[in-house]
Amino acid sequence: WYPARRGTFIRRATGGHVKLSRWEQRTLTALLGAMIPAPATGAPGLGDLDLEAFWQRFEASAPALMRFGLRSAIWGLGGGSGLLLGRRASFLELAADERERVLERAAGSRLYPLRQMVVLLKIVACMAYFDDGEVQARTRGEVAP
Repeated sequence: WYPARRGTFIRRATGGHVKLSRWEQRTLTALLGAMIPAPATGAPGLGDLDLEAFWQRFEASAPALMRFGLRSAIWGLGGGSGLLLGRRASFLELAADERERVLERAAGSRLYPLRQMVVLLKIVACMAYFDDGEVQARTRGEVAP
């Protein structure tokens, strides 16, 4: 990776796209699921949705810097979550309440990059969640809760 014109990053060796590893995919799913858990109203949580089509469109159309930031958030919050809790653990090993606590601590951190990782995850979580047809119908009031 290296800086290029217009503030983006060029990925010559990969033809423009970098696929996430299985650990990154699982961690991203857990991070986003912690952002939008299933509400008590019966609507699905983000972790309950099939997001394959969303991720294909995201990979093809999201700006390179956004994809880079998302990967940074996966590693920063997913891999470094133990530092926010004061013990050694990855995000995948944590219970739901501990995952929420990690995100709250990161959002309230003095470190700007850490706070921005949470903001980016919120944006992507909302994009993914409201891309789903059932969620859109519930939002418009077309499906009874």
